[in-house]
Amino acid sequence: MRQIINGTVYLQAPLKAYELDDRILKEKYGILVKKVDYDNDSDIGIWMSIIHASYDDCSFTMQSARDFLKCHPYMINTQSFVFLSMHTNTVVATVSTGIYKANPSIGGDFRIGVIKGEQNKGYGRLCILYAFSKLASMGIKNGESAIAFKRKESLNLHFSLGFRPQYNARYLAEQHPHVRMKNLNIILNVRLYLSYHRFLRRERGKYIIK
Repeated sequence: MRQIINGTVYLQAPLKAYELDDRILKEKYGILVKKVDYDNDSDIGIWMSIIHASYDDCSFTMQSARDFLKCHPYMINTQSFVFLSMHTNTVVATVSTGIYKANPSIGGDFRIGVIKGEQNKGYGRLCILYAFSKLASMGIKNGESAIAFKRKESLNLHFSLGFRPQYNARYLAEQHPHVRMKNLNIILNVRLYLSYHRFLRRERGKYIIK
């Protein structure tokens, strides 16, 4: 039952329209971007501090965080980035990217984190745009994001950036065992379909990449 209530749904988008680089982030948004060095304890510590401040259910240690980022269970060529606000001189967000092992033509984002006190300021949107812009610059044509259905804000944010529901599990890059559970997949597809169309009715004409 918990899987049905809190199941993961999958969204995909073509990445040709994604363009957000370090220069734009600095000049337009006052954000500096630092790539996380997985072999540097200080960098890992900064990443952990953002994640622990963003998620209530995370308890990484230095070693488990490094293992997770370097040896992701579903992705290869992972990269992580930390956003530093030039206005407050503090780290405010992080996002990680990778290429799916099951389908190397598709890239994805994971562990988007925005520290409490800095949420609802657009950093999550910038994280997603930046992550998929990085993947697009590597030649990746399509992006996929796996999101817990209960995270309505994240779902709607991805919808607004051009991501669309992927109802057919055959075309998913991330092949978790529960994706292949037929009944669960049908239930989640129906819920995702309804959620997406509610979003369209409410936000029609606004969901564009800027």
